[in-house]
Amino acid sequence: ISLVRCDFGNGGFRTLTSTLSKCTGLARISLHFSEISDELMGIFIGAIRKHHHLETLDLSSSNVGSTGCEALATLLKDTNSSLCVMALDRNNIDNNGAIFLANALIGNTTLEELHLDGNHNITSVGWDAFSQVLCNT
Repeated sequence: ISLVRCDFGNGGFRTLTSTLSKCTGLARISLHFSEISDELMGIFIGAIRKHHHLETLDLSSSNVGSTGCEALATLLKDTNSSLCVMALDRNNIDNNGAIFLANALIGNTTLEELHLDGNHNITSVGWDAFSQVLCNT
């Protein structure tokens, strides 16, 4: 499913998450440019948690921040996950968000690509967290 530049106001996000929680066979979810706040990310993750066939999740340019990364990290830690690609380009991810994601990669055997281009609030502190995980794998 690809929903690009969506405004989820007026109950739209509730409808989306309700639908996603029932359609568990999706292999790709793209909500590119869809402004999912950190507050809504937990609800979104809850709706897709049982999507064990999900291979690609694209939340590029969707306003994902630190709290959103903490919620996304639960997907990366899920041993039943088939997620191969997570695109988080051009969001509001900072060092804390990068550390949540990096730590979630410990023990993850499915993720092949993590896209973080354009997250200018990640400094050497955040990138070092990824280096440590990669070097200790």
